[in-house]
Amino acid sequence: MGKCRAKRCSGFSLIEVLVASTILAILVILLSSATGSLLNILRNAHAKIDQYSAARAGFDQICSTLSQATLNTYWDYDNPANPTDYVRKSDLHFLITPSANGHAVFFQAPLARTGNAVSTGLLNAVGFWVEFSGDSQWKPTHVQEQFRFRLMQGIQPSESLAVFATADGSWTNAVKTIPDVGFPIASNVLALVLWPRLPVAQDPEGNDLSGNFEYDSRQGSAIQKAQLPPSVQVTMIVMDETSAARLASGSTAPAAITAAFANRFQDVTNFDADLEAVRVALTAAKVNHLVLSSSVTLREAKWSK
Repeated sequence: MGKCRAKRCSGFSLIEVLVASTILAILVILLSSATGSLLNILRNAHAKIDQYSAARAGFDQICSTLSQATLNTYWDYDNPANPTDYVRKSDLHFLITPSANGHAVFFQAPLARTGNAVSTGLLNAVGFWVEFSGDSQWKPTHVQEQFRFRLMQGIQPSESLAVFATADGSWTNAVKTIPDVGFPIASNVLALVLWPRLPVAQDPEGNDLSGNFEYDSRQGSAIQKAQLPPSVQVTMIVMDETSAARLASGSTAPAAITAAFANRFQDVTNFDADLEAVRVALTAAKVNHLVLSSSVTLREAKWSK
């Protein structure tokens, strides 16, 4: 006790304690803010991964199904009553046609889907397209309707094939019947761009089969008649749900999206420029997006001039 009186015991002053407490509080606030930001980033990343994974699954489904397209092409007289030549013929139909924000594709493939069971080897009529619509035909009654761009798939049962009953492309209307045949396979898909083309070595510009992306094996050009294109370049543009919810405007398609795709993908020679213009427009509108692209080889194609 005498020593403590003779020499004052060392310790922290009140000011030092207050300064240390203030620094500690600031560090805790900074750490909490950084942790919160990191959690938001992780949540957004997980949301994007979930959204884009559904889109990737839909994209893979298009590529896988499209690769199975068939026409069962055969050679026959040009005019059975008065034949002068052999020509390619097919009772089936492969069709790429303009659609909202890109293109739609319709064809037959041996998916073996029937109304009651699965039977090996049977043909189905198949279609893929993008549309902006509500979800009232699929959602539970207590959930509010959402209007979104959606990638749609239609599979017409084997026993109901309408392709044999029409000479034009009107059979595709039956494939798009919702919800009996057509149904959504991914949300927030803004565009589906389909480019039928020959191998790059044979056709560097990609316009030998089609200059405007369209392909019609029944009523198209002579080079398209009754045969499949060797390959189709499939490109899909997707946005995340956060952007979709921010742009939502009820039953009207968002103006920013409509403007971004206006007059695009109508000429194959402008494909790269159109794609870049769309990406620039979406970025300017603060739309988080992803572009998926792949060249699909049609296994049943036996293309010739």
